[in-house]
Amino acid sequence: MEKKLWGIPDCWSPPKPDPNWSLKTGKDELEMKYSEVDNPGGWSDYTFRPRYEKNVYVGHRMPAGARVVKDNGYGVRVEGEWEFFYNGWKLEQSLPPSMMSSINKELNMKPFHRVGCGRDNMFPDDRKGRLNPNLLEKMGLTSERMQECDALFFYQLLLPICDPSKSGVAGDPHRPFYIPVSNFTNRYAYAVWQLDGNYGHKFNPTNVQELLHFDGIVFRNTNDNIHDCWCTDDDCYDDLIANTMHHHQWIALRSCIKMNHNTYKIPRGKEGHDPCAKFRLV
Repeated sequence: MEKKLWGIPDCWSPPKPDPNWSLKTGKDELEMKYSEVDNPGGWSDYTFRPRYEKNVYVGHRMPAGARVVKDNGYGVRVEGEWEFFYNGWKLEQSLPPSMMSSINKELNMKPFHRVGCGRDNMFPDDRKGRLNPNLLEKMGLTSERMQECDALFFYQLLLPICDPSKSGVAGDPHRPFYIPVSNFTNRYAYAVWQLDGNYGHKFNPTNVQELLHFDGIVFRNTNDNIHDCWCTDDDCYDDLIANTMHHHQWIALRSCIKMNHNTYKIPRGKEGHDPCAKFRLV
């Protein structure tokens, strides 16, 4: 079964296998009868392939390992707090009939989740966000900071440097960033790599200030090879970067920096695995 993807050219067709390719079936009944495989996306048997674990058939998977979320028997596919739609999401699928009726009757509008958006215009003017001047003023924004282009102030609005619970701002809505990154990095270096100095290299515990310098070096670098910034014999040498952090310490941080509790992460393929774990903090 071949389905058209949204936004593709009219002349496009999905990749196909070699003419001599044929599906190799196993002993499992579901595998032998591909028409009975749970295949909500309508993928071909060339793309959606059987997966085995210790010679036991565990279902079909996409090339990157993605599996189908099972139907709960009522036409709904839910895992954790997420509901999955393999043929496009519609407003009425997620709202109770009473609310849907109210929307249709009082607002007389079509589903509003992506109204005005399209392949070539993902963010139309009527969906652009607006700054909250009262909140920005509460967080410390002043006309002087605007005029002086205080980049660090705006940066810490997105990725807080200090602990928001200790910022002194009543009801500070920030979520911490550099504090947990510092904790995660130190835990990873000592608990996973065991860089305590007993054997081999010793990792010097990092802190918020050093991690901010680490990111600042990445932002400032304009070379194809960032390591050239420390090479005094190279035209790419950057005195500010070289004096901000020793090259060896930057390499050590690059090896250990973590934005998640990597020590206790659930491996891919296991129940509860978070595919966005590495970046969930952001």
